[in-house]
Amino acid sequence: MRLIDVNITIKELNDKIARLDAKQQIYMENGLISIADSMAKKIELCIECRELLEHQPTAYDVDKVLEQLEYSRVVEIVKGGGIDGNTNT
Repeated sequence: MRLIDVNITIKELNDKIARLDAKQQIYMENGLISIADSMAKKIELCIECRELLEHQPTAYDVDKVLEQLEYSRVVEIVKGGGIDGNTNT
């Protein structure tokens, strides 16, 4: 498994949708309806991909992981008797 930055991926999809939409408009203005239709299909596919990404669960919550790591460190310190692990007072 590999982790991705979904926000960057969604931004790239939005940029692609905007470029495809601009091309589609040009084709429509020039009467190239069949090419404009193919652009519309590509736009729909990009939108479906974006929606799929937007609805994916988060693999892990960074804040929760950090919170657990900090808690684990506190437990180690307490078990060790102090910050340096020295149990002598």
